[in-house]
Amino acid sequence: MITYQVEPLFPDAIEEMKSLFEAHREDVGHRKPGEGPAWELNPDYDRYRSLFDAGVLHLCTARDDDNKIIGYYLNIMMNLLHYKHVKAAVSDIFFILPEYRKGRVGIALFKFMIEAVRQSGAQVIKSHCKSYHDIGPMVERMGFFEIERVYSLHLED
Repeated sequence: MITYQVEPLFPDAIEEMKSLFEAHREDVGHRKPGEGPAWELNPDYDRYRSLFDAGVLHLCTARDDDNKIIGYYLNIMMNLLHYKHVKAAVSDIFFILPEYRKGRVGIALFKFMIEAVRQSGAQVIKSHCKSYHDIGPMVERMGFFEIERVYSLHLED
């Protein structure tokens, strides 16, 4: 049975999540021709630790029967710059191992995350996805709506 939880010990969970990061990069970290270089995965673990120590990271995980992380959703909890009275859960990263995507693990992780950040005081969730891994139909069924698009221009050769 898959279980969902808020991870209270981010440093321990991040160590376990590192084994999934390469699969995540392979899944979404590629670039299409003309979109610039495929950057090497290089997470800033010190900065994550600083954000954790400041109390602004909110990590939800999905674990399998062996208590191994099979998916995660990491938010940065912050008051919005243009609406300082509004506390938001802003997505940093989310991922589910491909072999667990056929069922309802993704939907269940999102629903769990929504309730968990609500209980942490969030008034809004800002979630994004890669255009070539569009989760729009799934999240729109949960009440999310599209508010903007993000474009990228790589200034390197």
